[in-house]
Amino acid sequence: MESAIDLLQHKIADRHIRLVTEWRKSPSIAGVAGELRQVFSNLFANALEAVGTDGTIRLRISGCTARGGLPAVRITFSENGRGIPPESRRRIFEPLFTTKGAIGTGLGLWICKQLIEKHPGVLQMRSSTAGLRKGSTFSVLLTSASEVQE
Repeated sequence: MESAIDLLQHKIADRHIRLVTEWRKSPSIAGVAGELRQVFSNLFANALEAVGTDGTIRLRISGCTARGGLPAVRITFSENGRGIPPESRRRIFEPLFTTKGAIGTGLGLWICKQLIEKHPGVLQMRSSTAGLRKGSTFSVLLTSASEVQE
């Protein structure tokens, strides 16, 4: 996660983004480091684009329990930007679907989802365009390394 933050540090400063990180010691994740770095960098970059200027992005890493009681790790990217309209939410992980017009390829979130499912894990999204919870949250759920090693 630190490398994703370092990669985008200049954009955080240029846009006056408030970055809140919540983790003490990152739990271990079994996975391909380059692929996970790509996912985290893409989700973080998307959050930066969505929040605009003077917004807040919250990155959180925490231990949790997955279905079946397995120990897992949840990585959450939340921002208080404009949110994703309801008509786009159901298509957000489809290949070639973009809300960015000519500047988007429509592959970023689709690739993220494919990589997370390969690990195996889950990528989820929730979003609101109004109210106190305006903005979007993307959550990655991965089995913890201790469970994979057993």
